[in-house]
Amino acid sequence: MATLRWDHAVHYVNHLDDAVTTFTDNQLVAFPGGAHPGWGTHNALSYFGLTYLEFLSIRDAHELEQAQDFLLSQDAKRLLPEQQVLYRVALRSDDIDATHQALRDQGLALSPIVEGKRHDKQGNLIEWRIFTISGDFQGVPYPFVLQWKTNDAARLDFLRTHNIDRPHPVGQARLQAAVFTVQHPEQVARHWQKLFSFSASEHTPTTLYIGEQQFIFQPGEENRLTALHIATDNNAVKGTSVILGGGEYQFV
Repeated sequence: MATLRWDHAVHYVNHLDDAVTTFTDNQLVAFPGGAHPGWGTHNALSYFGLTYLEFLSIRDAHELEQAQDFLLSQDAKRLLPEQQVLYRVALRSDDIDATHQALRDQGLALSPIVEGKRHDKQGNLIEWRIFTISGDFQGVPYPFVLQWKTNDAARLDFLRTHNIDRPHPVGQARLQAAVFTVQHPEQVARHWQKLFSFSASEHTPTTLYIGEQQFIFQPGEENRLTALHIATDNNAVKGTSVILGGGEYQFV
Protein backbone atom coordinates (compact mmCIF):
# COMPACT_ATOMS: atom_id res chain seq x y z
CA MET A 1 0.00 0.00 0.00
CA ALA A 2 1.28 3.46 -0.88
CA THR A 3 2.13 5.90 1.89
CA LEU A 4 0.77 9.45 1.71
CA ARG A 5 2.32 12.48 3.39
CA TRP A 6 1.52 16.20 3.39
CA ASP A 7 3.74 17.65 0.67
CA HIS A 8 2.68 21.30 0.42
CA ALA A 9 -0.11 23.88 0.52
CA VAL A 10 -1.08 26.24 -2.29
CA HIS A 11 -1.83 29.94 -1.74
CA TYR A 12 -3.06 31.76 -4.87
CA VAL A 13 -1.73 35.33 -5.08
CA ASN A 14 -1.68 38.13 -7.64
CA HIS A 15 1.94 39.20 -7.12
CA LEU A 16 4.66 36.81 -6.00
CA ASP A 17 6.90 39.67 -4.88
CA ASP A 18 4.28 40.85 -2.39
CA ALA A 19 4.02 37.37 -0.88
CA VAL A 20 7.81 37.06 -0.57
CA THR A 21 8.03 40.50 1.05
CA THR A 22 5.29 39.70 3.56
CA PHE A 23 7.06 36.53 4.65
CA THR A 24 10.47 38.20 4.74
CA ASP A 25 9.10 41.03 6.89
CA ASN A 26 7.87 38.40 9.36
CA GLN A 27 11.19 36.52 9.65
CA LEU A 28 10.20 33.71 7.27
CA VAL A 29 12.25 32.73 4.24
CA ALA A 30 10.45 32.84 0.88
CA PHE A 31 11.92 33.17 -2.60
CA PRO A 32 11.00 32.94 -6.30
CA GLY A 33 10.58 29.40 -7.58
CA GLY A 34 10.04 29.12 -11.31
CA ALA A 35 7.58 28.91 -14.20
CA HIS A 36 5.38 25.96 -15.14
CA PRO A 37 5.57 25.53 -18.92
CA GLY A 38 2.18 24.82 -20.46
CA TRP A 39 0.23 25.73 -17.34
CA GLY A 40 0.53 29.53 -17.42
CA THR A 41 1.61 29.82 -13.79
CA HIS A 42 4.73 30.51 -11.75
CA ASN A 43 5.49 30.29 -8.06
CA ALA A 44 7.38 31.41 -5.01
CA LEU A 45 8.24 28.99 -2.23
CA SER A 46 8.82 28.75 1.50
CA TYR A 47 10.27 25.48 2.81
CA PHE A 48 9.84 23.84 6.19
CA GLY A 49 11.69 20.59 5.54
CA LEU A 50 9.86 18.35 3.09
CA THR A 51 6.58 20.19 3.61
CA TYR A 52 6.48 23.59 2.00
CA LEU A 53 4.25 26.46 0.98
CA GLU A 54 3.70 27.37 -2.67
CA PHE A 55 2.54 30.84 -3.62
CA LEU A 56 1.02 30.38 -7.08
CA SER A 57 0.31 33.21 -9.51
CA ILE A 58 -0.62 33.72 -13.16
CA ARG A 59 2.44 34.18 -15.39
CA ASP A 60 0.86 34.00 -18.85
CA ALA A 61 -2.91 34.53 -19.15
CA HIS A 62 -3.04 33.14 -22.70
CA GLU A 63 -1.17 29.98 -21.75
CA LEU A 64 -3.37 29.65 -18.65
CA GLU A 65 -6.46 29.83 -20.86
CA GLN A 66 -5.16 26.91 -22.92
CA ALA A 67 -4.53 24.74 -19.86
CA GLN A 68 -8.14 23.60 -19.69
CA ASP A 69 -7.27 20.14 -18.39
CA PHE A 70 -5.03 21.21 -15.51
CA LEU A 71 -6.96 21.83 -12.31
CA LEU A 72 -4.50 24.22 -10.62
CA SER A 73 -4.46 26.49 -13.66
CA GLN A 74 -8.23 26.54 -13.57
CA ASP A 75 -8.14 27.33 -9.84
CA ALA A 76 -5.94 30.34 -10.59
CA LYS A 77 -8.21 31.48 -13.40
CA ARG A 78 -11.32 31.22 -11.23
CA LEU A 79 -9.95 32.69 -7.99
CA LEU A 80 -7.64 35.47 -9.13
CA PRO A 81 -7.49 38.43 -8.91
CA GLU A 82 -10.38 38.74 -6.43
CA GLN A 83 -9.56 35.86 -4.07
CA GLN A 84 -5.95 35.59 -2.91
CA VAL A 85 -6.58 32.54 -0.78
CA LEU A 86 -5.07 29.43 0.67
CA TYR A 87 -7.02 26.76 -1.16
CA ARG A 88 -5.62 23.26 -1.66
CA VAL A 89 -3.12 20.87 -0.15
CA ALA A 90 -0.92 18.44 -2.05
CA LEU A 91 -0.26 14.91 -0.85
CA ARG A 92 3.02 13.15 -1.61
CA SER A 93 2.84 9.46 -2.52
CA ASP A 94 5.69 6.97 -2.60
CA ASP A 95 3.77 4.99 -5.26
CA ILE A 96 1.60 7.30 -7.32
CA ASP A 97 0.33 4.55 -9.62
CA ALA A 98 -1.01 2.59 -6.64
CA THR A 99 -2.54 5.74 -5.13
CA HIS A 100 -4.21 6.60 -8.44
CA GLN A 101 -5.71 3.11 -8.71
CA ALA A 102 -6.89 3.06 -5.09
CA LEU A 103 -8.69 6.40 -5.42
CA ARG A 104 -10.18 5.46 -8.77
CA ASP A 105 -11.52 2.27 -7.16
CA GLN A 106 -13.34 4.50 -4.67
CA GLY A 107 -15.19 6.22 -7.49
CA LEU A 108 -13.34 9.54 -7.67
CA ALA A 109 -12.94 11.42 -10.95
CA LEU A 110 -9.18 11.60 -11.53
CA SER A 111 -6.99 13.16 -14.17
CA PRO A 112 -4.39 10.96 -15.82
CA ILE A 113 -0.97 10.94 -14.19
CA VAL A 114 1.11 13.54 -16.03
CA GLU A 115 4.73 14.63 -15.95
CA GLY A 116 5.56 17.99 -14.38
CA LYS A 117 8.79 19.93 -14.56
CA ARG A 118 10.31 23.35 -14.08
CA HIS A 119 13.76 24.89 -13.71
CA ASP A 120 14.51 26.59 -10.42
CA LYS A 121 16.44 29.86 -10.17
CA GLN A 122 19.71 27.93 -9.88
CA GLY A 123 19.02 26.12 -13.16
CA ASN A 124 18.22 22.76 -11.56
CA LEU A 125 15.57 20.71 -13.35
CA ILE A 126 12.81 19.76 -10.91
CA GLU A 127 10.61 16.86 -12.04
CA TRP A 128 7.57 15.11 -10.66
CA ARG A 129 4.47 13.12 -11.59
CA ILE A 130 1.06 14.43 -10.62
CA PHE A 131 -2.67 13.82 -10.84
CA THR A 132 -5.63 15.87 -9.68
CA ILE A 133 -9.03 14.93 -8.25
CA SER A 134 -12.01 16.69 -9.80
CA GLY A 135 -14.88 18.12 -7.83
CA ASP A 136 -15.29 18.42 -4.10
CA PHE A 137 -16.97 16.87 -1.09
CA GLN A 138 -19.47 19.03 0.80
CA GLY A 139 -18.02 21.98 -1.12
CA VAL A 140 -14.42 21.32 0.00
CA PRO A 141 -11.93 20.85 -2.86
CA TYR A 142 -9.93 17.63 -2.85
CA PRO A 143 -6.14 17.51 -2.48
CA PHE A 144 -4.01 16.67 -5.48
CA VAL A 145 -1.34 13.98 -5.43
CA LEU A 146 2.24 13.96 -6.67
CA GLN A 147 5.40 11.91 -6.53
CA TRP A 148 8.84 13.44 -6.84
CA LYS A 149 11.51 11.81 -9.00
CA THR A 150 13.61 11.12 -5.89
CA ASN A 151 12.69 9.60 -2.54
CA ASP A 152 12.21 11.68 0.62
CA ALA A 153 15.72 11.24 1.98
CA ALA A 154 17.40 12.18 -1.33
CA ARG A 155 15.02 15.07 -1.85
CA LEU A 156 15.65 16.52 1.61
CA ASP A 157 19.39 16.23 1.04
CA PHE A 158 19.02 18.06 -2.28
CA LEU A 159 16.91 20.82 -0.72
CA ARG A 160 19.44 21.43 2.03
CA THR A 161 22.54 21.05 -0.12
CA HIS A 162 21.20 23.64 -2.57
CA ASN A 163 20.11 26.02 0.21
CA ILE A 164 16.42 25.69 -0.71
CA ASP A 165 15.33 24.40 2.68
CA ARG A 166 17.16 26.89 4.86
CA PRO A 167 16.78 28.21 8.44
CA HIS A 168 14.12 30.86 9.03
CA PRO A 169 15.21 34.00 10.92
CA VAL A 170 12.26 33.53 13.28
CA GLY A 171 13.95 30.39 14.68
CA GLN A 172 12.92 26.77 14.48
CA ALA A 173 9.81 26.52 12.32
CA ARG A 174 7.84 23.66 10.84
CA LEU A 175 4.42 23.29 9.29
CA GLN A 176 2.48 21.47 11.98
CA ALA A 177 -1.11 21.62 10.74
CA ALA A 178 -3.39 22.69 7.92
CA VAL A 179 -6.71 24.16 9.04
CA PHE A 180 -9.79 23.78 6.86
CA THR A 181 -12.85 25.88 7.67
CA VAL A 182 -15.85 23.90 6.44
CA GLN A 183 -19.59 23.73 6.91
CA HIS A 184 -19.62 20.03 7.83
CA PRO A 185 -16.30 19.26 9.57
CA GLU A 186 -17.12 15.78 10.85
CA GLN A 187 -18.45 14.59 7.49
CA VAL A 188 -15.47 15.96 5.55
CA ALA A 189 -12.93 14.56 8.04
CA ARG A 190 -14.58 11.14 7.92
CA HIS A 191 -14.59 11.18 4.11
CA TRP A 192 -10.91 12.17 3.83
CA GLN A 193 -9.98 9.61 6.48
CA LYS A 194 -11.58 6.86 4.40
CA LEU A 195 -10.18 8.01 1.06
CA PHE A 196 -6.58 8.53 2.12
CA SER A 197 -6.29 6.08 5.06
CA PHE A 198 -5.45 8.83 7.54
CA SER A 199 -5.86 8.19 11.26
CA ALA A 200 -8.06 10.16 13.65
CA SER A 201 -8.35 10.24 17.42
CA GLU A 202 -11.68 8.98 18.75
CA HIS A 203 -11.73 12.08 20.96
CA THR A 204 -11.05 14.53 18.08
CA PRO A 205 -12.72 13.06 14.98
CA THR A 206 -12.30 16.33 13.08
CA THR A 207 -8.50 16.15 13.33
CA LEU A 208 -6.67 13.77 11.00
CA TYR A 209 -3.07 12.68 11.49
CA ILE A 210 -0.63 12.44 8.59
CA GLY A 211 2.59 11.25 10.15
CA GLU A 212 3.49 13.91 12.72
CA GLN A 213 1.30 16.55 11.07
CA GLN A 214 -2.41 17.25 11.19
CA PHE A 215 -5.33 18.29 9.04
CA ILE A 216 -7.84 20.10 11.26
CA PHE A 217 -11.44 20.66 10.14
CA GLN A 218 -13.26 23.44 11.96
CA PRO A 219 -16.77 24.84 11.46
CA GLY A 220 -17.30 27.84 9.17
CA GLU A 221 -18.57 28.91 5.79
CA GLU A 222 -15.41 29.06 3.66
CA ASN A 223 -15.19 25.37 2.66
CA ARG A 224 -11.47 25.53 1.97
CA LEU A 225 -8.03 25.61 3.52
CA THR A 226 -7.83 28.83 5.55
CA ALA A 227 -4.78 28.66 7.85
CA LEU A 228 -1.48 26.93 8.49
CA HIS A 229 0.02 26.34 11.93
CA ILE A 230 3.75 27.04 12.10
CA ALA A 231 5.32 25.45 15.17
CA THR A 232 8.20 27.58 16.48
CA ASP A 233 10.53 27.80 19.46
CA ASN A 234 10.36 31.61 19.37
CA ASN A 235 8.17 32.63 22.31
CA ALA A 236 8.06 36.24 21.08
CA VAL A 237 5.91 35.28 18.07
CA LYS A 238 3.88 32.40 19.49
CA GLY A 239 0.20 33.24 19.37
CA THR A 240 0.64 35.78 16.57
CA SER A 241 -0.36 35.47 12.92
CA VAL A 242 0.78 36.61 9.52
CA ILE A 243 -2.16 37.55 7.28
CA LEU A 244 -1.79 37.45 3.52
CA GLY A 245 -4.97 37.94 1.52
CA GLY A 246 -7.32 35.15 2.51
CA GLY A 247 -4.67 33.07 4.26
CA GLU A 248 -3.52 33.08 7.87
CA TYR A 249 -0.17 31.75 9.14
CA GLN A 250 -0.42 31.13 12.86
CA PHE A 251 2.69 30.72 15.01
CA VAL A 252 2.04 28.07 17.66
